[in-house]
Amino acid sequence: MFPVMRGPSVPWSVMAPHESMANVNHGQTLERLAERGGLSPGEAWAVVSGTKLDGRETPELWEEYSAKWLEFASVANSDAQALRDARLALARIVEIADSHRSQGFALSLLGEVREVAERALRGPGMKGPL
Repeated sequence: MFPVMRGPSVPWSVMAPHESMANVNHGQTLERLAERGGLSPGEAWAVVSGTKLDGRETPELWEEYSAKWLEFASVANSDAQALRDARLALARIVEIADSHRSQGFALSLLGEVREVAERALRGPGMKGPL
């Protein structure tokens, strides 16, 4: 999880696409920022929303950014949990398909479902067997 000080942390996969904005706003990589304790909720929102910080942010704006981060992080963490749940369900489908195949059942539909599950478990851009 990428740390957010005094706010909800999010999976690294949520922050990684915004590495360049973190560098623009803080002159550091996400890894280095995490080593130093992470970002404040407002800073995290600025990074993921592509907002360049210029040092003239008011307390009211920081409050707004923090509120937006809380909403964003809640959705991001729910999505991440849903993805974990889906992957567990798909892994179970693969197990069931393998078990039926080993018992000699020739169910083409189950084989097709297994192929879809394997592709989903590999995730985008991943190739080869599980």
